[in-house]
Amino acid sequence: MGLARSRNNYSAWIMKQAKQPEAVADFIHNMGIRSFIDPVYALCLGTSESSVFEMVSAYSTFANGGVHTDPIFVTRIEDRQGNLIATFIPESQDAVSERTAYTMLTMLQSVVTNGTAGRLKWQFDLGDAQLGGKTGTSQRNRDAWFMCVAPKLVAGAWVGGEDQSVHPTYGGEGSIMALPIVGEFFSTVYKNPALGISKQDRFRRPDRVTEYDCEEEMQQSQYTEGGRGILRLIPPRTTFRSMTIRAPKPEDAAAVAARYNHYVLHSTASFETEPLDAEQMRSRLESATARLVCERERAIVGFGYTHDWKERAAYRHTQEVTVYVAPDSTGLGIGRRLVERLVAECRTTECHALVACITADNDPSRRLFESIGFRRVSHFEQVGRKFGRWLDVVDYELLL
Repeated sequence: MGLARSRNNYSAWIMKQAKQPEAVADFIHNMGIRSFIDPVYALCLGTSESSVFEMVSAYSTFANGGVHTDPIFVTRIEDRQGNLIATFIPESQDAVSERTAYTMLTMLQSVVTNGTAGRLKWQFDLGDAQLGGKTGTSQRNRDAWFMCVAPKLVAGAWVGGEDQSVHPTYGGEGSIMALPIVGEFFSTVYKNPALGISKQDRFRRPDRVTEYDCEEEMQQSQYTEGGRGILRLIPPRTTFRSMTIRAPKPEDAAAVAARYNHYVLHSTASFETEPLDAEQMRSRLESATARLVCERERAIVGFGYTHDWKERAAYRHTQEVTVYVAPDSTGLGIGRRLVERLVAECRTTECHALVACITADNDPSRRLFESIGFRRVSHFEQVGRKFGRWLDVVDYELLL
């Protein structure tokens, strides 16, 4: 309840466990805050300044399953005849794990249900919506903040003056000054079904996520510090291995080919039997409609692209999705993030349908596409032969 009720002593204790303000500052930058962060212990009290733009960008990381995506304003440029001139793909990177992001969402929801943002739902008729939030107020009410996170939308508001000597003498808290702005905004959004954002939207719960009952945990697992039992909320040492999803560069072709050739030579996931060289892979990526790579610790650990499903003109609005992840990097959510980004990119084009062609016994791939919303539409028996056995193929489809 510390976060829900804006108890700064909880934040101070977590900072004490972190031991290094520099590490906390780096972590904040990974979440999308680009402004200067002074690495001091008082950082936990909100001593550094940032913009609403940066704060919304950072909070969106929780709704995106722990992945921070740099916000951009232009995704495509067309000439006056409608011909595509250029497309732009925002870069993204892992900031926290998917489970940690979900844990944060549950904590932010407690701010709305039991904390300082309790008026949000009843005052603005948002009772059925799943929302998380955080109020913020600086000294002498100079700044009033409110950030709100929904499954498909993040919004924030700041109320204050450019001159820090300007501040209200009464009622300057974030819950009073900033929250109503965001509440009115969400109320308006939910009344417009054309936006595709609904009160029935729900945060995605990761598999095997840990549920926390703070009072129970305090009783079962505590240690003594200064005569009081304190729950250890974070491990003493935590290492974050950043992953970045970006558009491929020409020099990535060899690494992408190496990742793909593993499946050509050792798996039935690919129906090709001869490995590709760098030039062949470069050509394949360049001809793709949408293309992405995932980079982790300066190495390409996954890639994905979409291409025309069939050659004939009537199929021009349908794309096939291809995604591969390095064997030593599976289980990290890379495949999901690649597919989701490719789907988002295709939504900005004239693509109407996406098709995934999967070997029938490739259960991880089938579960991945099903979890994103693809629906199985066909099952072809014994249409492929590799490693001396016949293979079935299933097709999955997602209508955009």
